[in-house]
Amino acid sequence: MARKISNVIINVPSEGEVAASVALISSRFRVLPTVRNGTVKFDIRAKLTGYIIELNKNESVALLGKEAAEVIKNDLLNTYRYGLKAKCDPYFLRHALYRDYPRIYRKLIAEEPFFLKEDSLGKVEVKVELTNTGKYKGRTD
Repeated sequence: MARKISNVIINVPSEGEVAASVALISSRFRVLPTVRNGTVKFDIRAKLTGYIIELNKNESVALLGKEAAEVIKNDLLNTYRYGLKAKCDPYFLRHALYRDYPRIYRKLIAEEPFFLKEDSLGKVEVKVELTNTGKYKGRTD
């Protein structure tokens, strides 16, 4: 996973229509492996900041931030599932496990070289902070 992203533009849907276009200018991603009863779960936390490029519907900035976070979360989950089909680790989950729990990592690698499964991903938390609404001032009028 790219540790940082910059200048990524996403469309934020609301009730089937595009409510706004948001540019994400900075990000922070964190992978947290947790081990319980011999099973490993990976939690992903992402915090992104951005601004509104285009506003098509009168929506609050807080609501647009939540909807943008949902779009990013769905993209993260879809990328993880697509990576599993190709037997790759797009978010370097195995590397995070190796850094935090090297003995468990070696044990899992000895049992199966690619030990990630569909249920290996735990919670995915995404927060999007919109810092600027530009000329729109939070409205389309």
